Amino acid sequence: MAVSKCEDAFRIPYNMLILTGIWPKENSDITFRIRTLSSWFFALSLCINMLIELLHDIDNFTKLSETLYIMVTYMGFIAKLLVFSYREKEFLNIINFLKDPIFASYSEELDHYMKKTIRQLVCLASIYRACTLLLIFGYIIYPILDNKPLPFPLPYDLGKYTIMMYVLQIIGESFSAVNNISLDLICISLLGIVTAQLDILAETIIRSNQDDSLLGDTQILNEVNNSTIGKLKQCVKHHIGIIRSGLC
Repeated sequence: MAVSKCEDAFRIPYNMLILTGIWPKENSDITFRIRTLSSWFFALSLCINMLIELLHDIDNFTKLSETLYIMVTYMGFIAKLLVFSYREKEFLNIINFLKDPIFASYSEELDHYMKKTIRQLVCLASIYRACTLLLIFGYIIYPILDNKPLPFPLPYDLGKYTIMMYVLQIIGESFSAVNNISLDLICISLLGIVTAQLDILAETIIRSNQDDSLLGDTQILNEVNNSTIGKLKQCVKHHIGIIRSGLC
């Protein structure tokens, strides 16, 4: 039996989304719910912040184009977050379905496909995580270097509340950046797992009947053919499982 587990590919985005409270849980505690509400609060707060700036800059084309450029990108993240939250049950069904034994029913010598894919996905997720930290650090220091009061501009003088708004915007950007990167990594991980499973399936089909031509005894050949049919049936089940993993 195979030693690699499909869920290993999701380890880093899972930890990141657990941290922000976005990973779907059937029975979550109060702490997790607070983190979930915080993610949504900061995501929507930044969106409202940009909308206020957009309305203020409606007559200034240069500033308006800058605000729109950032806002359109951010609205894409909001759309991903909404869809992910709305379809969280279907997502959990996919994760649970990937634990089906059919995805581990191949020969151990073919496990190198899964090992390679998981290793690449974990490496990619680690790079993205490092980039996220650099992005957050950049948002922290760039207003100071550029002599701006806030990372995201507001058309109002907040006075003594400027520092508070600065901190809130940084926290909001941190939550949003982690969630955005993690949602992308989940999609990449699913595609990687499906690709690896298809490679394993193709290799299994190729090997299923490769030694039949060396057999001369009819009875032995018939037994091998029956064994091959059994392997092909297993391949069909494997293929159906791969298709279902993309349709759950």
